[in-house]
Amino acid sequence: MMASSAGLSNLAVTDGGEIIGSSHIDYIGGDGHGSASVFRLSKSGQPVRSFGTDGHVELAHKDAGGTFPFWYPAGMTIGASGRITITGDGTGVGAKSKGAVRTVRITRSGKVDSSFGPAGDGWVVSNGVSDGGPPLCGSVLTSNGSLAVGVVVRGRGGL
Repeated sequence: MMASSAGLSNLAVTDGGEIIGSSHIDYIGGDGHGSASVFRLSKSGQPVRSFGTDGHVELAHKDAGGTFPFWYPAGMTIGASGRITITGDGTGVGAKSKGAVRTVRITRSGKVDSSFGPAGDGWVVSNGVSDGGPPLCGSVLTSNGSLAVGVVVRGRGGL
C-alpha cells in the first residue's frame, strides 16, 4: 500500500512559538483510507522529539466494523492547554456513516486524548450531516473553550 500526501491543510503557531501543522495522507491501494499527519516544530524549526514519534503523529480511526473510513482532515485548533483538535470529512462505509464529520483531539505530546468523545477513545463521529456528498468543514475554539465546527455541503452551509 502506498501513501500520498495532499499537502499541508493547517498551520498554527503556539503562544511559545512552536509550529504545529496537519495534513491529509491518502493510502492508495489496499483499503484506500485516509488519515491525518500532525507535526510539531520548535520555535527554531526543529522537530519536537517528545511529540508523537520524533515530532510527528499519524491519526486514523477505525469504524465499529474494524475498517478504516475515508477521512480528510480540514480544520485544526489548539487549545489553551496545548491539546490539538482536528476535524474533517469522515465518510465511512454504509448509509449510516454517509456525510460524516470526524473529530479527534490529541494531547500536547501527540497522544490521543481519551477524555474527549463519548466512547472515551478521543474521537467524535457526527453522522448524517449530508446526503453522502463530501462535506468541507473547519473548526474553531470559541471564547469559552467549546469547539465549534462549520460544515458546507454541496453549496449549503450548516453548523
